[in-house]
Amino acid sequence: MTISLRQAINQVTANQLCTGCGACARLADSVDMELRDGYLRPQLSALTQTEDADPQLVAEFRRQCPGLVVRSAPRGPSMLDDVVVGRHRRVWQGHSTDEEIRHAGSSGGVLTGLASWLLSSGRARRVFSVAESDTPRRTTVPLQLTTREEALAAAGSRYCPASTLAGLPREGLGRDDVVIAKPCEIAALRAHYPADDAASPLLLSFFCAGTPSQDATDDLLSAGGIGPDEPLTSLRYRGNGWPGAFIGVSESGQRVEVSYDDSWGKALGPSMQWRCKLCADGVGESADLVCADYWEADERGYPVFEDGDGRSAIVARTQRGERLVATALQAGAIDAEPLDASALAAVQPGQRGKRTQMFSRLLGTLVAGRRIPHYRGFGLLRKERPTPKTLYQRTRATWGRAKRLPRR
Repeated sequence: MTISLRQAINQVTANQLCTGCGACARLADSVDMELRDGYLRPQLSALTQTEDADPQLVAEFRRQCPGLVVRSAPRGPSMLDDVVVGRHRRVWQGHSTDEEIRHAGSSGGVLTGLASWLLSSGRARRVFSVAESDTPRRTTVPLQLTTREEALAAAGSRYCPASTLAGLPREGLGRDDVVIAKPCEIAALRAHYPADDAASPLLLSFFCAGTPSQDATDDLLSAGGIGPDEPLTSLRYRGNGWPGAFIGVSESGQRVEVSYDDSWGKALGPSMQWRCKLCADGVGESADLVCADYWEADERGYPVFEDGDGRSAIVARTQRGERLVATALQAGAIDAEPLDASALAAVQPGQRGKRTQMFSRLLGTLVAGRRIPHYRGFGLLRKERPTPKTLYQRTRATWGRAKRLPRR
């Protein structure tokens, strides 16, 4: 059955499978991303008849959209595998050697440090990422970095909707381009740019717990006395220490500060969009290189959120990612030492839960009459290995949540 681009996009959004990545906006000139009900979604009012009826655009959308399909990293020589960390070549723990970047960035500032070093050394021409908007500084927008100063200004996690791919040039990316983006966004790009291809851009990502609603950010600010229409001078979700706090400052001087544990655990995390609850790839298997928090853990294996010097886990998934770490170490841009994947997995309980229970979650969603993303090559049943009892319990729990989702 032939469908239009509008129909293809609407099928994804109606089933709440949209990640807000912006891949569709990059494909079609007349598609924009707009905040709707707290999340970024495609705006199709300006979609032209020519683009809507273009079968090539529809085919490309269906190949790239992570609301429809996500492909696992291909197996290759010297590839290791871990149920939580995924397929990889090597793992390290480390940090940026630039102390200003390490302090400002999330974890050990490795992604920001690499971006800064790649730009300043001439190894990269452009780095594409996201940062707070100039006005009103409440939202997050895609941007292009070309200097260390721009990379430093964009340092830190953004726990709110962001459409990185909507900011990428439509003429395409080259080998001297770098993209730092969420795993779902990297998966969309990987459908077009093969791994370890000499012409592909360098794709960097991070362990992602999901995308919270923009409303959760506004609620945190309002609870601290900054009204919804009050302009901000800055808004940070983390950084300036590890793990850092949620800090918003208004133009009138009002300051809101909430600990990471409370901001993420009680406000931002619970507002996560439905698609992220069905994500089997929060660890970024399609990237060349992925970074994550390498927390200290308590006796139960749960992270201890005490302030300290940031540490990043660094996971190289491709030969190119492995060479990047080796070259950055030699140049003194980062400091790192080998780490066993199991040690990283042990301090990532959220990712472990998703990776080892996703088959049941997807089954429960299907039983509720909802569509699901297709995960190719992830071996989700093998990762979960549920008993009949746990399969029933987990499937029923997700069925109940999926049945309560509003129809759109």
